[in-house]
Amino acid sequence: MQLAANNPTCFSWGACVAHILNLVVQANFFAGVLIMNVIEQCKAIATYYNQLNIFAAALRQAQMDLQGKCLVVFQSVKTRWNSTHLMLAR
Repeated sequence: MQLAANNPTCFSWGACVAHILNLVVQANFFAGVLIMNVIEQCKAIATYYNQLNIFAAALRQAQMDLQGKCLVVFQSVKTRWNSTHLMLAR
C-alpha cells in the first residue's frame, strides 16, 4: 500500500492511537496504591494552587524569598504526555 504525501487524512487516527497508548502506560505504571495516593495529593495541591489566587501569590512570594525565582506548578492531565512526571518532579 502506498500512501499519498499530500493526503492529510492518511494518519488522522495517529493521535487517537497515541492517546490510547498513553492511557495504557499510565494505567499499568501507576497501578500501586501508594503512588496513586501521592499523585492524588499532588493533584489536589496543584488544583488548589490553580483555583486560589491568594495561595498562588503566597507561594510565589515564598519562592522568590527562598530561591529568587518562581517555578510553575504543573497540573497532571491524563491526556498530556509527562504531565504526571512533571507535576511529581516539581
